[in-house]
Amino acid sequence: MTLPGFLGYYYLFVDDVSLVQIKLDLGRDSTLCSRKDTYQLDATTPGAIDYRWQDGSTKPTFLVTKPGKYAVTAVTACRTLQDSITINYALDFDLGNDTTLCIAQTLSLKVPYDSASTYRWQDGSTQTTFTVKQQGAYTIRVEKAQCVATDTIRVRFIRPPTLDLGPDTELCGAQTFTIKPTVTEGTFSWLDGFATNNRTVSASGVYWGRVKNDCATVTDSIEIDYGACDCVLYAPNSFSPNGDGQNDVFLAYGCGDITITSLAVYNRWGEVIFKTDKAPFQWDGYYRGEICEIGVYAWHITYQLKSKQKVKYLQDHGPLSLIR
Repeated sequence: MTLPGFLGYYYLFVDDVSLVQIKLDLGRDSTLCSRKDTYQLDATTPGAIDYRWQDGSTKPTFLVTKPGKYAVTAVTACRTLQDSITINYALDFDLGNDTTLCIAQTLSLKVPYDSASTYRWQDGSTQTTFTVKQQGAYTIRVEKAQCVATDTIRVRFIRPPTLDLGPDTELCGAQTFTIKPTVTEGTFSWLDGFATNNRTVSASGVYWGRVKNDCATVTDSIEIDYGACDCVLYAPNSFSPNGDGQNDVFLAYGCGDITITSLAVYNRWGEVIFKTDKAPFQWDGYYRGEICEIGVYAWHITYQLKSKQKVKYLQDHGPLSLIR
C-alpha cells in the first residue's frame, strides 16, 4: 500500500520548562553590636512585580539603622509573599542630639545599666550617668562581650535672651507712640506678625513681643491707653474750597481710638448733598459736579470709640460754614 504524499513527512517539536521556586526569606532574627552597625535586608524574589516595606518604601532591599521589627510584602504574578525579621542591638543607647543650654543650666546624660557591660566617659569616670555643667564634647564607651559601642554629644552654653518693651503708656488726643524694644542675645518678633522692630501705635491696646535664641524664649508686653484725656472727634466749623491748597476740604479726625464709619453733609433745607461710608471721610464742597454756594451746612458723622478693650458706637454732628 502506498501512503499519500502528504503523510510521508512529519515534524517533531522539542521544548523544556525550568521551574524556579518562589521564596521570600529575610533570614533569622539578628542581634548587632550597636546603633552604628547597619544590616542590609534583601527581599529579592523571582518574578516579583512589587515590594512594600513597613515604612512604605518599594525597593527590594532595606538598610536597617536602628533596632525594631521589619516586614516586607512581595507581589508576584501568581501569589503574594510576606516575611518579617527582628533586629536587636546588644548595646542599644543614644546620648541624644547635640544641644544648647542656658548658662547655669545642667544636662544629665544617661545610658542603660547592664551588669555585664563596662563604661568609660571621656574623663575616665565609669558610672552610667554624667552631669554636664560646661561647654564641650561628651563621649561614652560601652563594652559587652565582643561588642564595643561609643556615642558623643556636643553641648554649648549661651546667655538667655532679654526683652524690655518699656513701661505702659497713656496718651491723649491724636498723639502717637513709638515702641522701641530693648533686646539682647536673640531675635525679636511681634506676636501679631508686625514686620519691623520699632512700632508706632495710635490706638489703645496690649502689644506683645518675643525674643528667641537656642537657649530660651522670653516675652514682654506694653499697654497703650488713650486715657490721659477724653478721646473726642474733631471737626472744623468752616472751610474754603477755592483751590488755594489751604483748608480746601472738610475733614474730621479723632484720637487713635476713634474709627469713623460714615460722613454725611446736609444743606440748609435738610437735604443730603454728600454721603460716604468709605475713607477718606472728607467733603470737597461740590454737589453733582458743581461748587456749592457760600453758606451754612451741617455734617453728621458715625464712629466707633475703643475704650478699655470695649468698642462704643457713637455719632456726632455740627454746623459747617462754606466760605471763599
